[in-house]
Amino acid sequence: MIEFNAGKWFTSVAWEVGNIEELSALLSALERMERELVIRGQPVPEFFTPWETRRLKKNFQTPSEGLPWVMIDFDKIKLPRGLRCKLDDRRVREHVIGLLPAEFHDASYHWQLSSTAGLYKTGVASLHAWFWLARPIPDADLKRWAKSVNERAGYKLVDPAVFADVQPHYTAAPVFEGVENPYPIRSGLERKKLDAVAIELPPLPRAKRRSGGRAMTAESSVGFEGWLARIGDHAGGEGFHEPIIRAAASYVATYGRDGTDVDALYERIRAVVLAADGSAHAGGYVEHMASREHIVPAIEGALGKFGDQPSARRKSRSLEGVEPHFPGECAEASEASAALEASLRDFFSDKKCLRRM
Repeated sequence: MIEFNAGKWFTSVAWEVGNIEELSALLSALERMERELVIRGQPVPEFFTPWETRRLKKNFQTPSEGLPWVMIDFDKIKLPRGLRCKLDDRRVREHVIGLLPAEFHDASYHWQLSSTAGLYKTGVASLHAWFWLARPIPDADLKRWAKSVNERAGYKLVDPAVFADVQPHYTAAPVFEGVENPYPIRSGLERKKLDAVAIELPPLPRAKRRSGGRAMTAESSVGFEGWLARIGDHAGGEGFHEPIIRAAASYVATYGRDGTDVDALYERIRAVVLAADGSAHAGGYVEHMASREHIVPAIEGALGKFGDQPSARRKSRSLEGVEPHFPGECAEASEASAALEASLRDFFSDKKCLRRM
């Protein structure tokens, strides 16, 4: 197999495609062109030249509104036992696509196996999957989406590096010398019910604001119970990693270092994690998220960040079996107010007391 050298100088051609079929046809044609590759960036007019130019961000930029297509790069995704790349590439492809969010599962895509597919490490899968989008999405939003997908998966499922102006998308079919090509057909269009994907982007992070002289964050606005409710893959859930971190932060921000029992908090979060819907994740992932090795560091990190900060929301928590230092009899509000008024009047009428003040 011959290594591909991307080179330094390029001539650029802008191709217009309008749907997944046209995109697939173009990619199939590019496979036969050994010296071609695709980038998301379009030529910047003031720097564009009809002759060779450098593949630099100043020369090529993705439109601010984004592009209506996306290439997802899967690299060395571990396959479950009994599924091997060399045996059934379609089952492998569908397994990998199934790891993406639900909106991708019924969408058509153009697929390309990696150059090493079927040669070694048949227990992992590497491939490119090209999708047509229901609307253009900017690169920054795609990177944020990829980060969210990876956090939910617990590993690097999607490579966010490809969502950049001049990142190369290699399209040429591999050339084998002295080695049999294990897959004479290495790409194609997989047609499904939908021809475009309506990607659900994660919510934008909330900006910090000031209230009462202290910083308010998403942790405090949603609350500990609110973040617990978001743990899992159910409707409205946000996976596991992020809500666990934020639940710990919300609790510590509310009760402080002195009011946080690390073991008790760990057990509470762990119980919610184990009871949550984990259907979008591979076996063993939920158990890892519920482990002491994962949750306790999140609590300790929150203690280091929020444990010693003053908080207007700090709550006093009375303990069962502990009597108050100043027990007293209950009284009506009017009686208590009159008694307090009399005590203050007696105090300030005491001349000795006034002289000591």
